[in-house]
Formats: sequence, C-alpha cells, structure tokens
Amino acid sequence: MISLVVGKRAIPVCWVARKCKKGHFPASMHLKLFTILHRLLDGYENVVILGDGEFDNHEVIAASRGWDWDFVFRTAKNTKIFDGRDEYAIGELSPAPGERFMTVPDVAYTKERHGTAQATVWHEARWDKPIYLLSSFELSYETAWYYRKRWA
Repeated sequence: MISLVVGKRAIPVCWVARKCKKGHFPASMHLKLFTILHRLLDGYENVVILGDGEFDNHEVIAASRGWDWDFVFRTAKNTKIFDGRDEYAIGELSPAPGERFMTVPDVAYTKERHGTAQATVWHEARWDKPIYLLSSFELSYETAWYYRKRWA
C-alpha cells in the first residue's frame, strides 16, 4: 500500500494484494504498485517517496529516478554498496564520534552493483542501533528530515 501523508494523516491511495505467505513481495509487485502511483501523480513535481526495506530494490529506485522522484528507503545493514573503489556492507560504516550521520555519495548498491544512490548511516544517541538508508538526496540531514516524516 502507498499512502499520501496530509498533515498527520496517511491516506491510502493505491495498493496491490495477493494471497501468499508472510514476507516481502517480489520487486515486480513493488514496481507495479509504483507504476500505479506514477499514473495517479502524472504531472506532479517534487514527489518524495519514503519506504522501508521492501522498496530498496533496483527496479523501484531506477523507476523513481526515471520519473524524477526523490526517495529515501531504509535498507538492511548487510546491503552491499560499492563506492567506486571498494565493496562492503553498509553496516560496516558508522558516523564519527559525536556525529549523527555518515554518507557515502554515489554508491552502487547490492551485489549486482545497481545504482546510484547516497548511502547514509543515521545514528541518534538515544537509539540502540543505527538506521541504514539509500536515498536520492545529496545531504544526510535532508535524507533524515524526509525519512523522519515516515513516522509522522
């Protein structure tokens, strides 16, 4: 399901359903969902999509880029990123002491090296564990500002 956030309300605007066991849907179903959303938002500018780890796949990110949509998707700590020189899990990164963010710009992601996106590790002092994000935003605080809206 994709919802439009208005004020402090999330209004469902499109969804797909299938009968299956619990777990993630395949990337093709996510792309189908976002294609429906793209038709609904045809002509709108400044679209920002926010999502959890189900949406951090190449198909959705490539479509978002093709539609000039910005995005912030949570990803797993074992997601492989490639910075042009080295490949490593995003979970190997951490902000410097006293900092909240570490961002590696223009990384390819997954073992297949799709990309590009910004890889951001965000760790607030009150959190036990950091959050790992892939986004289209250049600045880490902008990535966090939008992703925080996901919880609103």
